Amino acid sequence: MTNEEAIKYFEHDRFRRADACEAVLLIIAALRAQQTPATLDRSRWEGCICCTLQSQVRAREKHGYRYCEHCGRPLNEEAWAELERRIK
Repeated sequence: MTNEEAIKYFEHDRFRRADACEAVLLIIAALRAQQTPATLDRSRWEGCICCTLQSQVRAREKHGYRYCEHCGRPLNEEAWAELERRIK
């Protein structure tokens, strides 16, 4: 069932038991997708090759870079905290 089908289903009061269950599950999934996580799962953001090379990360931090200029991944704890604050 698509979003449009669910809308039509509820607008036209064509209630059939099987369709109602599917529509409710779609609504629940949409509401869950709108929720923002309390914290970012840092392990899921692996970063690019530039982020993973420690020598390059240290050099960027030395020059004041807080985020990778290639993929935008935070490079230090302060940058992670700022990103989490912005998302909330």
